[in-house]
Amino acid sequence: MWNHCCATDLHAKLDMSLVTTLTFMLTRRIQHELELLKRHIIILKKVMGCGPIGIMKLSLETGIPDHLVRYSLRVLEQQGLIAPSTQGAIATKSAEVAYSEFMAELEKISEITEEIKTIGLGPATSP
Repeated sequence: MWNHCCATDLHAKLDMSLVTTLTFMLTRRIQHELELLKRHIIILKKVMGCGPIGIMKLSLETGIPDHLVRYSLRVLEQQGLIAPSTQGAIATKSAEVAYSEFMAELEKISEITEEIKTIGLGPATSP
């Protein structure tokens, strides 16, 4: 037979499990999007510096699998940052401006991340 103490312990464990799951769900998407952005920036920078460049060479030089390189190239082309050529991908005129804007946005993200860290360092408060 369960006593109140065991039920309370179980409830606390379930609460912690739920908190862990919710935290993971909240951060997983952000983490995924940042990894995707990182890959797109790596590909864009490589095309800007070495273009025209093909999928296989991009894959070899970045260590990114060719199917992921292909996806990033498609996204970057849709955004007007690169264009296909017979020799491989080339950067468009707007690529340099977009790259600078990426760096500015990443700085903002970094600032927000630091703010979140400082919020987490203080003592918990009750509502």
